[in-house]
Amino acid sequence: LPQHLGHDGNLFYCHICKDVGDVVCCDGCPNVFHPCCVPAGPSRQSLDDDDDPWYCPGCFVKHGGGSGTKKKRGGVTRKKETITI
Repeated sequence: LPQHLGHDGNLFYCHICKDVGDVVCCDGCPNVFHPCCVPAGPSRQSLDDDDDPWYCPGCFVKHGGGSGTKKKRGGVTRKKETITI
């Protein structure tokens, strides 16, 4: 699939399954993921905890993920996009 960036600078397709739909956007790169496609590990736990900012598995360590410096968004939906083509 070609790498198409949306108006927000994020890719259109899930980085894992290459499909569209409700996705979460990494705050460290243009990759997007379906929540169910994020592999188990610290990045997935951060997503499940609704941490903000959220980093994908590839950016998690690079951006200090898991350091306890993230703020949790109380009752606010994280940045999601529904992408249809």
